[in-house]
Amino acid sequence: MRAINGIRVEGHRAVVPHGVDGTFQRALITWPPLARTGHLLRTRLSTADIEQRAREALLAEGETAGNVRLFWKYVPTQLATGEWALTLEVGAGTAGVTGPNGSEEPRIIDVDVSAIP
Repeated sequence: MRAINGIRVEGHRAVVPHGVDGTFQRALITWPPLARTGHLLRTRLSTADIEQRAREALLAEGETAGNVRLFWKYVPTQLATGEWALTLEVGAGTAGVTGPNGSEEPRIIDVDVSAIP
């Protein structure tokens, strides 16, 4: 995964598989060029403000119980030049549930953090 200052960039990754003997097999790469300007990489919100927004967003989706994990990410947007500008977002993810009636995938929703340049 591509990361900038420890924050993952969605959709950017490189996979380099090797054979059992250690020889290179092939490279599968999605690593588009980033723009020099136009990124929204920060927020003025405190962590407490982001947590509150996450709670409100989850309640709006009908999620009322369980542990929630917040994670920061950069979401790319393609510019007319073919380069990519990044915008900071926070995801709120609930834990997956496994029970007697099957399993439920974890839910992940995006939380608006009002990103700024």
